[in-house]
Amino acid sequence: MTTPKHFSSLSRKILIYNIAILILVIGLCLISYKYWYLRIHPKLRTPPLSELRPDSNGVPYYKEIMDIIRPLEYSVIPSLILQPDIKLNIDFKNKIWTLRNFHQYDANGNIILEYNRYGLCGELASFAYHRIKPLLSNRYTIKFANVAESGFFLVPSSSHSILIIFDTLQSKAYLLDPALHRYGPVENFNDYLISSIGETIAGIDRKAVDVSFSVNHGEPMTIRNDFISMLSVEDCNGKFDKDNFVLAIRANRRYEYTGRYILALRKNAGNTQIFEDSWFENKALPPEDISLLKQTLSAWFNALGK
Repeated sequence: MTTPKHFSSLSRKILIYNIAILILVIGLCLISYKYWYLRIHPKLRTPPLSELRPDSNGVPYYKEIMDIIRPLEYSVIPSLILQPDIKLNIDFKNKIWTLRNFHQYDANGNIILEYNRYGLCGELASFAYHRIKPLLSNRYTIKFANVAESGFFLVPSSSHSILIIFDTLQSKAYLLDPALHRYGPVENFNDYLISSIGETIAGIDRKAVDVSFSVNHGEPMTIRNDFISMLSVEDCNGKFDKDNFVLAIRANRRYEYTGRYILALRKNAGNTQIFEDSWFENKALPPEDISLLKQTLSAWFNALGK
């Protein structure tokens, strides 16, 4: 005869058994649902290692992307000395100077680099974007960003163009600087300050061929031996007209705000004055290009003085 005590014990065992069966069924249902959901949403699957293609730091497509940006060089000197269509124009009244025909584009509207490798940060970023985008799967998106960089592109006046690659699946971001050959997780770029993120680069998105600047402001030319060299048009002793202006190359050492002249061609009350630092120009500029670069600037200077 079953006693109430035995009946109570049996009831508890049956209850535990039923609960275990229920948990098992729920678990199998959840696994089946997840498997079905991932089948119809393949972008949410954890990718295989072959898709991530990480280097030792786990950066996606590291080798492929570095192979694209490593040959690139931050310099417009080859364009200035090889492209006769690039001209200097100065609007003395409005105090603006312009490099005509500075940018070139192919039939598809993509930026053209001299020798397929030389350009400034915006040109290099645009060039790299169109070569990297086909490599990436749909889980990645690429944006352009303007940044300050504590070595050569210091706040508050400088702006440097780079790329940001977003991994939408893992919620990670990677910075890619084609000009300085850097690529890695955003946390490795503490020396960068992002000021804006966008879909395009101003000027290049409009297929602009000219670039303009205010007087006493410069356009970067090249980076060499920890110096960044700038081309600038300046006033002379507070005056700015055809008889009073300066066409100059000046260079700043990395991490420093203040630079000094490498070459200055000056009109001072109609008189021509030339300053040149031979030692400095060989440190900051490619020696093989110095002679041709001087010829280009001298031709521009003489044309402006007429």
